Amino acid sequence: MPITFDRCDDEVYDRVKEMIEQHHHELRDAEVTIQCLFAMNDDEDEPAVKAPGGWPAYAVIRVVPLKQRVAGFRDAEITIDAAKWKDLTEPQRDALIDHELQHLEVKYEGAGPGTPIATDDYGRPKLKLRQHDWEVAGFEVIAKRHPDAALEVLAARNMEQKFGKVLFGGVEVG
Repeated sequence: MPITFDRCDDEVYDRVKEMIEQHHHELRDAEVTIQCLFAMNDDEDEPAVKAPGGWPAYAVIRVVPLKQRVAGFRDAEITIDAAKWKDLTEPQRDALIDHELQHLEVKYEGAGPGTPIATDDYGRPKLKLRQHDWEVAGFEVIAKRHPDAALEVLAARNMEQKFGKVLFGGVEVG
């Protein structure tokens, strides 16, 4: 069965508003608007939401293209896996929304905040997606076979240098 979508309820929008107010003043100051959708998939073996690269995700965010903004869409869109959302606690829901909002970066005319916000041809703030500070992908078996050479282990060691000790698949890195 195909993936279906529905608009999120007011609770989600309240969380978005609260996370923007608490942690994302640049989005508030630029008056960025956010659309939220729930995605559902009746096939329990397939995720309703996938991150770039095809990995299952709790949610994803995208910057809405100019043409769609002109047609009445909001500036950005968060798509949330409805089944996963139901299983999250309130703090986890806040963290998920905060995570997705962190991906949005307001563009400025100059060297950042304090300079004018860059706008598109429709007068809306220009946005770009911010990458994660880290992403580690790999295979446990490869890390175990090649603990001093596997790219998985090297990436984890780099993360450990920046953020502290980590464990992957029972293998301590660092």
